[in-house]
Amino acid sequence: MWRLKEFQERRGIFYPTHGLMPVSNIMNINRGDKFEYLTSVESNDFMFANKLNELAATDDFYKPYLGKGFRGNMCVVLIRTTQGKTIMLQHDFTSPRRHTYIHGIYGTKASAMLHPSPPRIAKGLGKWASPGDEEYKKYEAEFTPKIDRLMGPTSRKFKGHGGDFIQDWYLIDCLRNGLPLGMDVYDAASASSIVPLSQWSVLNRSNSIDVPDFTAGAWKTNMKNMDIMLNNGGGNTKFLWGQKGEFRL
Repeated sequence: MWRLKEFQERRGIFYPTHGLMPVSNIMNINRGDKFEYLTSVESNDFMFANKLNELAATDDFYKPYLGKGFRGNMCVVLIRTTQGKTIMLQHDFTSPRRHTYIHGIYGTKASAMLHPSPPRIAKGLGKWASPGDEEYKKYEAEFTPKIDRLMGPTSRKFKGHGGDFIQDWYLIDCLRNGLPLGMDVYDAASASSIVPLSQWSVLNRSNSIDVPDFTAGAWKTNMKNMDIMLNNGGGNTKFLWGQKGEFRL
């Protein structure tokens, strides 16, 4: 029931990292660019309080939460980077809709979307190419990173978030080979700062607020991004299947 307290005590987006970190890696945040400022807008709560009233009518457990208000259904954060790029984050936990991450990246020469399925790629103003299309196969052959060629098929055998295995493997492989990790404490601080900053913006009529530079200027010279092509070495960590189907690195 921690989520009841979260929705009563906070405003804004309080779970930004799941969607923000992959996009930040793609956009070289803290490695040539950084978050500059953000603005956040939040809807009213149209569902949480009503459901709580319904539950409290038959269960005393919910009564202490009555009458305190809840965070809105939808919260949207817009981030502008120092290099003039934009990122949109949305967090909606209560609306009755199909679950989707709406995960996409849009550049000057091409665009790609992972969710909603199927994944798609388009060059310029061309049509979307999806798995099975010849054009998609061409892009896949050209742009699939080495880390996915090496460990992707094994990673996709596991249920859950899908990428958990490949993340674990990459972390251990970097540690074994003395290589920089794909993210560091400054990345974690930058992404996590969206929680209090988005709350401030919501409570101040969606005014913009600066995002601190946790790298103290090092983003200008730090270009060691996640090495998904394994160009800097590594990629040699082996794993064994256990008797019960588990893996050991």
